[in-house]
Amino acid sequence: FKVARELCNRYGALFIADEVQTGGHRTGPFFASSHTHFSNNCSPDIITLGKAINPMVPVSMVLVRQSIGNALVPGTHGSTWGGNPFAMAISNATLDYYKDINLENQMITIGKTLMKTLQFCKENNNRIADVRGLGSMIAITFNTANDAIYFKKRLATEGSRQKLSVSNDLIKDSPHFNYEQLTGKPINGIALKLTEENRTMRVNPTILTPTQLNYLCKLYEGALIENAPKEALNISLSSNLPLNTKQNALEIEQSHLNISKI
Repeated sequence: FKVARELCNRYGALFIADEVQTGGHRTGPFFASSHTHFSNNCSPDIITLGKAINPMVPVSMVLVRQSIGNALVPGTHGSTWGGNPFAMAISNATLDYYKDINLENQMITIGKTLMKTLQFCKENNNRIADVRGLGSMIAITFNTANDAIYFKKRLATEGSRQKLSVSNDLIKDSPHFNYEQLTGKPINGIALKLTEENRTMRVNPTILTPTQLNYLCKLYEGALIENAPKEALNISLSSNLPLNTKQNALEIEQSHLNISKI
């Protein structure tokens, strides 16, 4: 990123950060490019956004530096669905909601919890080459393409192996969604996208409750550690978390997490 920024400055080119997937707190901060290890080298001139800023209708957004904005007179930049008041109203409400529930801290907590679980899996599975990610966007790299396909299939069926089903405890903290019809239904596993021949990528939901996050970690651990060691990772989250009907997901401080070996 540092070299790219320097080249753009040297030749008068614009540095564009595509945050259609990473924007909207997917990695913690609203913009992935604002992470400290990026922002010191990146500093984009243009940022593109989409997906997370509107959960109902397609919306795209382009942010530009003031100097670029001054050059965009009416008619020079537009889109087929531009200027839709209904879509803008939903987007504004969505952004307000993210602020109300402090989604940035929520995604940081989810990311840290998942990364600790997956790092533990890596330590106990020599077929995992690397685990990395920011917030809810996490990639698992395996040694070979065959390993990636094998564990992708295991993850998709791990819920069946553990004989997990949707319980009231799993859905009770999600008041904004009608999950009642799912009670008692089997949990199959985790769906992963194979982004490269030896890498799987997961964009985990931003609305995970503590219980759902706990289930997710159990699924990862069960699928990725075939011969579980005597000391298995145990993830317990405080039952006294400040969940309410407005905050349907989770709002937990790092101090509430107790991740230890038993």
